[in-house]
Amino acid sequence: DKVNHDLIQGKWILSDVVYPMAIYDTLNIDYSKEQTLLLFDGNKCIQYMPDLGDTIYFNFSIHDFELNLYQDSIKVSALEITTLTSDSLKLIHGKNDRIYIRNRTQ
Repeated sequence: DKVNHDLIQGKWILSDVVYPMAIYDTLNIDYSKEQTLLLFDGNKCIQYMPDLGDTIYFNFSIHDFELNLYQDSIKVSALEITTLTSDSLKLIHGKNDRIYIRNRTQ
């Protein structure tokens, strides 16, 4: 848990979402334009969507490859961490795989 907590720190950019249903295969989203950023700093997580002008603040914890997001001490989301390396992060939310790449520019 501590290793994953340390490894997740920094800024991540959503690069792709994989949907399990064929109906979503027709979606063509350019994630370089419709950016979603996650910034992990200590026990804080900020989700920033500049194209929508939306920012959401969370506290987070990692336990047994589960990323738990909290607002006001209430768990609002649990995502399964299937990949976490120095360059890539893959989270499962519901049935969707969300793939992030690390943003090395600060």
